[in-house]
Amino acid sequence: MEDFFNKLADADWTWWPLLSLRPPRDQKINNLRLLKLTAFLGTFAGLAVFLLGGLSHKIPFTILNALLWLALAWVFIFAYCKFLLALFWNRRAARLGKKA
Repeated sequence: MEDFFNKLADADWTWWPLLSLRPPRDQKINNLRLLKLTAFLGTFAGLAVFLLGGLSHKIPFTILNALLWLALAWVFIFAYCKFLLALFWNRRAARLGKKA
């Protein structure tokens, strides 16, 4: 599973348009980098869900609902990145750091 996620994380297309945030393979992904990823991806995902839900008349268009979906998306994206992306990336970075 680690190899699969690291292979995905190594591909340029998975980081676009945030390719500049991808660290070298032997450098760990820290929480600050995860927050930067979350700010972009979570905002985009939260607003997309809110707008699509609103267009289908399942989510009322209110500021409170928009903030709720943004917060949920930020939490979900951060948790996903922390417990999958960063976990596997950091394991590999630790192994590569020992070899250097």
